[in-house]
Amino acid sequence: MKTIEDKQTATPLQTTAPAKIERRYDVDWLRVVAVFSVIALHSAVIFSSGQFNVKHVQPSLTVDTIQTYLSVWIIPLLFVLAGAATKFALDRRTPKEYCSERVKRLLVPLVIWLFVPAIAATVFGWDFLFQLPGNPRLAFTVVGTGHLWFIGYLFGFSLIALPLFVFLRKPTGVRIISWLANICEKPGVIFLLAIPLMEISPADNDNLLLQLFYLFYFIYGFIIFSDARFGRAIDKQTWYALAAGIALVIMIMFMAETKMHIDSRVDRILTVFNRWCWVIAFLGLGHRFLNRTNRVLRYLTEASYPIYILHFLILALIGYYIAGLGWPVELKYLTILSLAVAATVLAYDLLVKRTNVTRVLFGMKPKRALTPRNASANRKRRRTMNISDVMERHQSESTMTKLARLLLICGILSSLLRVATDILAAMWYPGYSYIDQTMSQLAAIGAPTRPFQIALLAVYDALVIAFGIGVWGSAGRKRSLRVTGILLVIFGAIGLVELPFPQTAMQLHGGLAAETMHIIVTSVGVLLIVLFIGFGAAAHGKGFRLYSIATILTLLVFGALAGLQAPQAAQFSAPWMGVLERVSYYSYLLWILVFAVVRLRVVGKESQDHINHSMKGLQV
Repeated sequence: MKTIEDKQTATPLQTTAPAKIERRYDVDWLRVVAVFSVIALHSAVIFSSGQFNVKHVQPSLTVDTIQTYLSVWIIPLLFVLAGAATKFALDRRTPKEYCSERVKRLLVPLVIWLFVPAIAATVFGWDFLFQLPGNPRLAFTVVGTGHLWFIGYLFGFSLIALPLFVFLRKPTGVRIISWLANICEKPGVIFLLAIPLMEISPADNDNLLLQLFYLFYFIYGFIIFSDARFGRAIDKQTWYALAAGIALVIMIMFMAETKMHIDSRVDRILTVFNRWCWVIAFLGLGHRFLNRTNRVLRYLTEASYPIYILHFLILALIGYYIAGLGWPVELKYLTILSLAVAATVLAYDLLVKRTNVTRVLFGMKPKRALTPRNASANRKRRRTMNISDVMERHQSESTMTKLARLLLICGILSSLLRVATDILAAMWYPGYSYIDQTMSQLAAIGAPTRPFQIALLAVYDALVIAFGIGVWGSAGRKRSLRVTGILLVIFGAIGLVELPFPQTAMQLHGGLAAETMHIIVTSVGVLLIVLFIGFGAAAHGKGFRLYSIATILTLLVFGALAGLQAPQAAQFSAPWMGVLERVSYYSYLLWILVFAVVRLRVVGKESQDHINHSMKGLQV
């Protein structure tokens, strides 16, 4: 991406040397935020109004509010950012090269993932692509446009608007943009760009006029990023746009909940103006706070487009199996969203980005082989690095280090929270024996401490997932640590799934099915604990490996001793059974805490060593 803030865009008539090109990192960040917000939106649509491949409608003010808010700005913002990307692309490509790039990036994935499932389902008779068996209350289908309509529209817009964009880059077009930018610099005028959209209804994706509605946003993105004065106008109006957007969302939600009837033209004006306010707010906030890079952004910039393509099927599969459970809607929503995000990122990392074939199928550029010429160019760039480049890199890596530390601290917090939850629940449960009764009884159906346990256990599992992401993100080239992070994320996600299957459900209300599910999920959890301790131990020194082996032995031995007590226990109570189970359980919680502390020290040391190495290289 190229900056528009400090210099006018060079026209083809200019003969002077071009100014230094800078990437607009805020545009990259906003695109990443919008893509992950799409996953959050589609997770909410499962339970509320709207079209999605899995439906299990359950009214919930929280989930409905999330859907209403996200649906306001996601697609308009994505089209504005796509228009900005087109502007940046035409700065370095000819129109012919741009069309070729659009075909590779948009048309190829669209054809592959839109038509191939339909052809396969018809030719091979794969009915499961239309309807999964097992739950008649839920609908499921892979075949259909789904979220791919956005890619189709974007491809069409790119070709339709290309002649206009070519004209706007010529001297006459530059003068028109300059005239418009001069007007929009005046206070409040930037909001008037919503006027051309007022007569177009954004009611649903079946409305043919919707194509024109989003085309305006696409063209606006190109124009806004073609002159620095638009950026300055947006910066000045950011907080006004944010305040207006919040007020309009509250007003729209209130009218929807109270079923207040208003004139359709007024409703259209409010909706369109609300969308434009949020676009301005995000562009302004992004430029203020997100115009910097780090390793997370470098990874997600490339990953966001394949993640957008992948998420729909993965989310539908996860939603199909969770949406029908008897959990609170909010808990099901958070579980589906967390699992979908984790599974989609893992699928991209493990299945898409590593081979050129899969990269092409998902619209990514193929990897360049490291040739002697490339290696020589890399060495030359390193030799010409100046002090400002090093400081800029240090700043971005410092931001990444802070984020990694924050996520690693979640590991410490998770262990402390889990122990505190156990102790407090045991104190508040009348007649409960901390020494003789199991931890599972505290979350059993009918137990007075179950709501408290479920709420904090959900937070605990979320912290474990965050910790796993931190371990994975700070792993560097150590594959064992990357595997450890992935296993921790899966362990936390399974913990969320385990919440509705308490161990004592068989004796109370859940029946044999809940008991069987609890045994299966618990067994998988123990296996994951042993695996992530083993892989985590392999990444550090001998002392930590010995401590990890001792932890695994403690976990298994005391867990087995507690299990031997179960057949003789009435309501899972037997002498010292609670102590035996807690020694086993607390041992791996302590390991996570120690592991988090070790990783925090290593990350801090590696960051400082890298800075020292960079400064030493400059001195040489």
